[in-house]
Amino acid sequence: MKKFDLKYIFKSIRQRAVFSKLITLLLCIAMTVLLIQAGTLFLLDYMISSQRAIEKVNVHKIYWDKHLFYLNSLRPSDAQKTLAQMKKNYLEIEYEYVA
Repeated sequence: MKKFDLKYIFKSIRQRAVFSKLITLLLCIAMTVLLIQAGTLFLLDYMISSQRAIEKVNVHKIYWDKHLFYLNSLRPSDAQKTLAQMKKNYLEIEYEYVA
């Protein structure tokens, strides 16, 4: 039985250059797939929370657009009063979905 020393290992790798390059390529591909899968697991949670935040921003935008359009049709004194109330409670909106 041969002892495995570094000279013997390097000599056998040099003799089988194509095989060792193929093994290296397959290991790199496997590592890339593993990293992609790990990244996907971390991003799945991020994407869901990000989509919820974007949805909240869109709801607020629609709310403000709708009410600012309404303010333009009011008298200036009523508009100022309504705008002050909207600014005071800008985060406490009911989720009215406007088409």
